[in-house]
Amino acid sequence: MRGYSLVLSDELQSEYHNFIHGKSYNRELIEKLLHYYKPSILTNTAQLERICIQIDNNLYTKLRKAGYTNQTLEELVKKTDYKIILSTDKDQYPYVNINNDKIENNLSGCFFRNENRQKAIDHIAALCSKTDTIYIYDRYF
Repeated sequence: MRGYSLVLSDELQSEYHNFIHGKSYNRELIEKLLHYYKPSILTNTAQLERICIQIDNNLYTKLRKAGYTNQTLEELVKKTDYKIILSTDKDQYPYVNINNDKIENNLSGCFFRNENRQKAIDHIAALCSKTDTIYIYDRYF
């Protein structure tokens, strides 16, 4: 199990599960989630148990063998490509609030002159943590 892009908060993981399994779901929430969606989503057995999602033994075994068991969402996100957790209520990195956030669906952001850029700095640092070459374009950098 590799190549994960992001993590979902418990609330969004539950809604996403309902959506992909044809159960009742919050349409507005799913539309906002899909605006940010990049395949594939990383989860673990602890999150699925917290939100009472029954999974088949095959997936459960795969998650356990891959070591995705009891990590916090903040620990889990470090194993993804985009290093973000989609959420509906948190704004601090590594969280991206799907209802209103500076980080956009193309994972860019616009910060004005006197605005705090720490979230962007933290996100860029996480993205660059395991790279060999980095190209940055910023007219004001």
